[in-house]
Amino acid sequence: MLIGMFVDSTQRGRGVGAALVERVTEWARTLAAQHLYLWATSTNRPAIALYERCGFRQTEEARPLEHTPTLREVLMKRSLR
Repeated sequence: MLIGMFVDSTQRGRGVGAALVERVTEWARTLAAQHLYLWATSTNRPAIALYERCGFRQTEEARPLEHTPTLREVLMKRSLR
């Protein structure tokens, strides 16, 4: 599970987010993980676009955001095979 990834706004659009995701992916593979999961706020289109570029796909699972229940999070999954 990839949790709480943030990239400083001054560094966005420079490949930092994709590099972080790839490092986590490499680490998860060393643990023989089959999949990598994350929750993304459904209104955070830039983050969802990044994760999709990194191979994640939205599942059908969603839930209210804990601290702001009027917002929803979507579960995303990436196969590590």
